[in-house]
Amino acid sequence: MSRSLIAILAFNLSVSLGVVLVGLWQGRIDVDWLLLANLRVLLMVYLGFWFVAQGDLIAALDGLPTARRLVTLTLGQIRTFERVLGDFRLAFASRNIARPRLLDRRHHAGAQVIALLDKAQAQALDVALAMRSRGTFD
Repeated sequence: MSRSLIAILAFNLSVSLGVVLVGLWQGRIDVDWLLLANLRVLLMVYLGFWFVAQGDLIAALDGLPTARRLVTLTLGQIRTFERVLGDFRLAFASRNIARPRLLDRRHHAGAQVIALLDKAQAQALDVALAMRSRGTFD
């Protein structure tokens, strides 16, 4: 949850800072819009967390078979990438007795990104072909 709050804070601060800078450049800052935008972001995140905790997304899309397939595939992809990231973390921890240097962690993170992007591209092609063969895009 704390990572989510940090992400929300970073997003709200960057958008707010951009709006303030443009407002300073134009000579007027729209404080009402800033407050409204930040509250909307917080509300959307809260409702998203609430829905994930309370609802079943696949059951909610029961009347939309294409959307249901896409959500099922998306959830499968998320689980796959969670497992791969967990494997990367465990492998990195098992190969380092002491805390690794920042440069080593950056190299490891770069290798993770490359592996995940390669895996995502390969899976996207496979999934798109499988869905096309089943008539999803017709």
